[in-house]
Amino acid sequence: MHFPPETIDNIHQQLLKNAHIESGYRDKLCLNSICDGMEIQFNDTEFYATVFERSAFMFEGIVRLHPFVDGNKRTALASIQEYLLENGYIFIMPLSAVRFTIKVASINSMESDRINSLMKDIATWIRYRTAVSTDPEKIRKILRIDRKLIDTLGKVSRDRNRKELRNDAIRYWIGSDIYPDNNYYFSDFLEFYNERASKVLEFVEGYSKKK
Repeated sequence: MHFPPETIDNIHQQLLKNAHIESGYRDKLCLNSICDGMEIQFNDTEFYATVFERSAFMFEGIVRLHPFVDGNKRTALASIQEYLLENGYIFIMPLSAVRFTIKVASINSMESDRINSLMKDIATWIRYRTAVSTDPEKIRKILRIDRKLIDTLGKVSRDRNRKELRNDAIRYWIGSDIYPDNNYYFSDFLEFYNERASKVLEFVEGYSKKK
């Protein structure tokens, strides 16, 4: 399914309304190239054969090539969610999504082997957190991955009698060292998880009924 640059631009515009992001393009033609590249073919065969590979290509392109002046990482994450949803999948963004995106953005290499390896890593990361929209049990399983991480983090902090450990870990996940405004605590994250899990399952139920 073709994913036009206008859709990504609309996603970016929505983010502008809800976050402190500077508006404008840095390279609009770059965004067009990203969307066209998702569908590239050789000898009538798609180079990126799966939705996960195409999502990875889009994600990597937006994050590393910076078509927008600001908010590229957030736009990339929201865009792969929308693209996968349009193809019948639910991508459940992991709690460490910000840190993973920062890691991808920090890679400056343009060597083909390095890029191919990076694309495989991103596609695997996306696939691991994605389920068919009509499979609520797998969606619950994916949600439980983050709950297990939160519970383990809380247990380690309690066992060591160092509550600051869990807060430090949370801040690392959400990139507080790069985004100082992301200053959340363990209790905030636990509340966020519970609210998100509820909304995801509610959305899946409603989405399945529409189908």
